Order: sequence, then C-alpha cells, then structure tokens
Amino acid sequence: MSIRQAEWFQRLLAITLCGYFIGSAYAEEIRLGGIRDAVAEITTHGENLECEISFIPVRVFDKPMNAGINRTKAEFYCRRALIMWSKIPDGATVTFRGLRPVGSKNGDVRYSQVFAIPKDGIEEDASAISKSPSTERKEIGKPESSVATGGSLLTRVDDHMSTINSIAQELRNTLTSQPSFPTTEDPDAATADLEQRIRDAMEASRKAAISDRLLLGIEKSMISTHIDQLQNELIQQLALLYKARSNNN
Repeated sequence: MSIRQAEWFQRLLAITLCGYFIGSAYAEEIRLGGIRDAVAEITTHGENLECEISFIPVRVFDKPMNAGINRTKAEFYCRRALIMWSKIPDGATVTFRGLRPVGSKNGDVRYSQVFAIPKDGIEEDASAISKSPSTERKEIGKPESSVATGGSLLTRVDDHMSTINSIAQELRNTLTSQPSFPTTEDPDAATADLEQRIRDAMEASRKAAISDRLLLGIEKSMISTHIDQLQNELIQQLALLYKARSNNN
C-alpha cells in the first residue's frame, strides 16, 4: 500500500468512526438513591430519550396492587431522573409531554420499567422557581401527574411519600374501576371490605415509616399526617360510592 493510499484509508476510517459515534446511542446512569436504591439509565436516541428505571420493588400487598404501585413509583423515579439529567434547578415546575412506558420487567430482586419521551417533551417553567424549603416540602406529598417539581437526590422522606402516594392512587383506581361494587347484592359487606383494605394499606405505610430509624421524629409525624389525610379522602370517596348505590335502589 502506497503512502497516498494509506492516508486515504485513514481518512475514510476516521470519517466512518465519526459517523458511527454521532449516530450511536449514548447512555448516562443516574443513581437516585432512596430506600429502594433507585437507578436510572437515560439513553439518547437522536431527538428522543429512553429512561430505564430499576429499583427494589414494593411486595407487601397482593400481586395486582404491588404491580400498580411499582408502575407509579417507576414513573415518579423517571420524572426525577429526567429533571436531574436536564439540570433543572430544585423548586422549578416541570411539565412532561409525551412520556410513556414502553416495557417493564419484574425480577426476583429488582423491578425495571422503561419510559420514552421526546427531548423537547421536558419543559421547565422558569417563572415558577421557588427556593423556599417549606414550599418544596409541601410539593413532596403531591400525587404525581403531568407536572413534577424538584430535581435533587431522593431523601428518605421523598421515597416514603412516593410509596404512600402510589398506594393511595392504586386504591383510588380500585374504587373507581369496580363496576361490581355499586350493583353488588351485599353493599354493606363490600363497603366494609374496601374500607378495611384502605385502612390496612395505610397502616402498613405508617408502620414502614415509623420503623425507619433514619427518619427524624418530625419527618415521621409529617408522613403520618399525610397518611391520615389520604386515608380520610379515600374513605370519603368510598362513602360517596355507597351513597350513590343506595340512591339507585
């Protein structure tokens, strides 16, 4: 091979490798931490992002409820990881457009869920930034929807609140998606069973928080108050369903 041919080959190889690395996906790992050791791997695919979330799953309830809780927690972790990846400051309000699950895996040790979102689907409202610690603390207990706040690493309080909100959401889904309840032959028994399920789930969450030795007393009290609020809301919703059934008879 002549010198000219060798130079031409090196240039061709450089161009080929450059094109390969530009077109290939790039993955970044973000360790969220928390009591469930949440880890996110965010991969760039052109104008789209793929976020794989892995964490120690909730297993204390029956399989259907555990599955729903873990799906909700996975989305919570995903939103937090995307905020950190985007380097959005704490306290900012962020809207996610086009975020969708594309696959999940419930392993023996860890639960894994993959989400996809366009890069321009992460929108920050800079005017809504607040550095007030009290404001940020209030936002922790909000159910996750299309808007999330805060981008710092997970605290133990964050993780407990996320689990509690996920449990409450799964219970709401149970109440609103049971066509058999309003038409059951024994509405009193159905109401009693559902109310006990709500109380048992909330009590399990309370015990988990109280037994966490790394939480401060004031944090445990805050979590307990939040549990009481959610429990009351769920029981009130159940009462409305019972009343609606009674009125139909």
